[in-house]
Amino acid sequence: MKRWEGSLEAQANSVPSALRSYDEFIIDLVNKLAKKARSRGIRVSTAELVELARILSIYATLRGGMLTNDDIVFVSCSVLCKRKEDSRKFSDLVLDTSSRDSVKDIIRGIKSDLEKLGVGPSSSFSLRGRLSDDAQAAYARLRLLGVIKSKGSRARVVSEKAIKDIARRLARSSSSYREAVASAIAGKGRNDFVLSLAARLGSELPYYVDLGKLGIEQLARIYRYARSRPLRRYVASVLSRIAASRNRLSENEARLVLDIAIREKMLDEKLLNKLIKANPRLIDRLRNSISSEELLDIALSDRDNENSVEIAAKALGVPPIHKKALGVILANNVLLEKARKKELGSTELALLSKIAEAREMLFRSMLGQDEQAYRDYALAELEKAKEMLSQIKEGEVLTELRKIYERVNYEANALMTGNNYAALKSLVKDLSFTDAVKLLSNIASSADSRTKHYAMRLLYIITRRYAGLFSKGRRATVAITRSGFGKISTRHTIHNMVRMKPNPITVRSNKRTKSIVLVIDKSGSMRDYAIAALLSAAALAPLVKRIVFFDENVYVLNKLSRVNIHKLIELVFSTQFSGYTNIVSALDAAVKGISASKLVLISDLKQTVKPYTETDVCDQVAWIQSSGWRVVILTPSNNYPSCLDNTGARIITVDSINVIERALLRL
Repeated sequence: MKRWEGSLEAQANSVPSALRSYDEFIIDLVNKLAKKARSRGIRVSTAELVELARILSIYATLRGGMLTNDDIVFVSCSVLCKRKEDSRKFSDLVLDTSSRDSVKDIIRGIKSDLEKLGVGPSSSFSLRGRLSDDAQAAYARLRLLGVIKSKGSRARVVSEKAIKDIARRLARSSSSYREAVASAIAGKGRNDFVLSLAARLGSELPYYVDLGKLGIEQLARIYRYARSRPLRRYVASVLSRIAASRNRLSENEARLVLDIAIREKMLDEKLLNKLIKANPRLIDRLRNSISSEELLDIALSDRDNENSVEIAAKALGVPPIHKKALGVILANNVLLEKARKKELGSTELALLSKIAEAREMLFRSMLGQDEQAYRDYALAELEKAKEMLSQIKEGEVLTELRKIYERVNYEANALMTGNNYAALKSLVKDLSFTDAVKLLSNIASSADSRTKHYAMRLLYIITRRYAGLFSKGRRATVAITRSGFGKISTRHTIHNMVRMKPNPITVRSNKRTKSIVLVIDKSGSMRDYAIAALLSAAALAPLVKRIVFFDENVYVLNKLSRVNIHKLIELVFSTQFSGYTNIVSALDAAVKGISASKLVLISDLKQTVKPYTETDVCDQVAWIQSSGWRVVILTPSNNYPSCLDNTGARIITVDSINVIERALLRL
């Protein structure tokens, strides 16, 4: 933090006693500002000085002890200046006074770097030949600030007067030479040329840029341009850490990280799993270093991942034409074991593909458009599957295939005879809670009133079952058939394995769970997430003390444990998921009148209701966090406001609806 001229002791007689409880720097700064204001004819009272010191202290605390010139000008003019012309005079005064030392520091830094290059103002030199690391860094700093211009293999230093003009311009926004260089990099950080210059800073780069806040593609470009071995190692470690912690990576990002991690020998198991899930095409590059069993384990570790089927196909050697069969295989332990041993032939795979295709058509027929056409298609596929069953020899595989066929055939016959409820019940039986919610909500929003009634009835049943995962008290014992949450229940797992049930692993978690407040964005872009979150909240009713869901308006539900879940489901489907987004008002309503606990915000974080902006959202989150709340933000967007990173809130990027379910289970 930049200090102004003059010490507290030298001005002690002129400092009002009401100010002496503040930090020495704040007292010194406020006293200096008051003197300058009075010298320009601006009247300043003691009460105004105390208020100025209080607000500047708050700003300094929120910024980690740093006050920029813009902060000082904004706060000082707001408190001390009554007229528009006073604000203009005072802002010029503050900037001129505060930038005097900054100009000296920047000029000193420029001259020091020119000496490292062995050149002076208005001189020119050749860029050919190998420069030392210090000279490379000096050239990069001067080039970033515009002190050196280059054309071809020749470089030219600007004149002495131009250097002073550059220093004065930079001092308006930067208090030191180092800060000016950091601002130059941050201002055009996505520019390839700027990144190439930043890479020339070598091991000094982390002093100017927080690499952890850069994107993966930017870091990869810095790695490519870097000539310093230590910098390349450091960038590679940051890249690996960011990639391993991210919920979602693009295929290109996964490819870039893999290339660098292999080159630097930083490819561990956790990172490898993340990269393959993001981009299954990378498997072809890793054939010699990863086995089929390891690939299959990656696919089974997260079956909800959209790429798990493609990973499993490469692990089991299943041709692309039979990819639909893999969804059925992964859900059945017997077939999965046979596929591991390569005991499923082309006939079995083709049969499973036909069954999967028929089931998909039955799903589509429930959505209210071309019902009969989809059902006829499904029946035709089932007829072909029936013929294929007769070609398979008796054995364990045939038994499992016959069970799967008979179930889908039952669902088709139920739909053809008008028993939609039985068909729906069978179709959602093996789905996860959020997948079932998504399917049933789609059916309820597009089907006839009778089918909509069936969908809501099933939602009520599965939500009640989901609620059974939690006890009525604070201590909740959770039993779920997913790996990764708590300790495995040996008795229940063996019980399921003996009966050859799919997904036999049962996990029990015994932990104390705090009350939570859910704030849910129900704008159009959040429709699927909002439905899953609201119904999950209904299941967690004993643990949720308030739900706030919002678009441009805010709706609050208190004492959720007393709300009938069936009524809540009706409310969800009667709600229009559309409109603008007012996050600031929703957060204000969420914490109003209750003691601090945990707040979970589910939103794409796009504040669209004026006069609030994204900065106001960050300020509101920071204030809630500082008031004793623990804030968790689940967002499907990677493009959230960067200022949220400084609020203390935990931000989780959600790449699928199922992540909502897992996150709420962990609360």
